[in-house]
Amino acid sequence: MPRIIALLTLLLHLPSSDICAADKPLKVFILAGQSNMVGWGDSLKLDTDLRSGKERVLMFENGKWQPLRPFKRAMKNQEKFGMTEFSFGPEIAFGHEMAKSWPTRTSASSSLPLAEAAY
Repeated sequence: MPRIIALLTLLLHLPSSDICAADKPLKVFILAGQSNMVGWGDSLKLDTDLRSGKERVLMFENGKWQPLRPFKRAMKNQEKFGMTEFSFGPEIAFGHEMAKSWPTRTSASSSLPLAEAAY
């Protein structure tokens, strides 16, 4: 339930953000799911452009729009599998593929995991 409240809060902030003041609309994609959305990808294995983000592929974090990149610190149970930096889910590759599909548009991608990994 807290995640659903967070999602609704995000959606309510969309009209008031600076990005929405631009001439072109923002394409927003929200990926929701269970265990596969938790994000066990190791950010150290990503290409540099996926790790640092691009101005046309955004996420909403800490009250502002910014380039989409891995930002979730690896959890203790992920560290025992060798993850030392950040974890990520399918939102990273999905966001960049959507940017390729719409080369003249800015897009935002966000994941909403509805489960936690129990490893």
